[in-house]
Amino acid sequence: MKETYSLGVDIGGSAMKAGVLRDEEILWENSVPTKKGSASEFYGALALLVEEARALFPVSTVGFGFPALVDQSLHRLLRLPNLPALTDTDYLAPIKSFLPLPFIVDNDANLAAFGEYSLSSKKGGTFLLLTLGSGVGTGLVIGGNLFLGNRGFIEGGHIVVEPEGKICPCGSRGCLETETTIRPLKETYSSLTNAPSPEPAEIGERARKGEEAALQCFRRFGYYLGLGLTTFQNLLNPDTIVLGGGLSHLADLFLPTALATLRERSYTYPHSLPEIRTGTLLNRAGFVGAALYAAHKHG
Repeated sequence: MKETYSLGVDIGGSAMKAGVLRDEEILWENSVPTKKGSASEFYGALALLVEEARALFPVSTVGFGFPALVDQSLHRLLRLPNLPALTDTDYLAPIKSFLPLPFIVDNDANLAAFGEYSLSSKKGGTFLLLTLGSGVGTGLVIGGNLFLGNRGFIEGGHIVVEPEGKICPCGSRGCLETETTIRPLKETYSSLTNAPSPEPAEIGERARKGEEAALQCFRRFGYYLGLGLTTFQNLLNPDTIVLGGGLSHLADLFLPTALATLRERSYTYPHSLPEIRTGTLLNRAGFVGAALYAAHKHG
């Protein structure tokens, strides 16, 4: 059987992470800064990254994950708060200008979900990924296929968990993203201590040492995450929910409260609850999923 090589690129606000996979084996990976000044600068840097991978391996398909609403029918990138130069722009022509291969473009969280699902031991059913970091991304796999919704838009990070809560960058108020990301975690710590907040990893270390302010931060974080999980559970009744993103390594501090909230508020409990766990791919999920989904669609 012929070996296939696929390249995946996970595009973030600060870095672009790329990797080449042979089937499900990662052979090569690299990360370069994201050029945000203009669309031409961005695609120029992206082209160089792709060319580097193609010079090393016989890549046959490429997948690109953008932190955006991706309109598949019109081939446009919509709502990119971290890459404003690309907002409401065409992606098809710029990529075709440097890439003579089959490729796919999709939302980064969708592709990360496909990556985690593809490399999990439990296949089938309904699989939901939440990425917790500077934002909250969601991706949904049903029966082995990405569920993209109308026009490819799935944005679970913007379900409302606090109706009178803080204004979200999306323009709404009290979204899950306003309560379960890096910024509110740090803001809560600062408000409790009347001091500048350290980074989440340090807050986590202080919580593990028993500092009450740090523990309270994670209890609050877990409560709002639990409200979000309750909505997903009542609506989807998924088999598996995986937590990824930069904050997932702190799950031992917030997941107990989240699970308690879920059990208290879910209509399906105690008859049905999903398996909830942290992801295995960490910051590789995006490019792994992009590569595997491109191979899935064009292989």
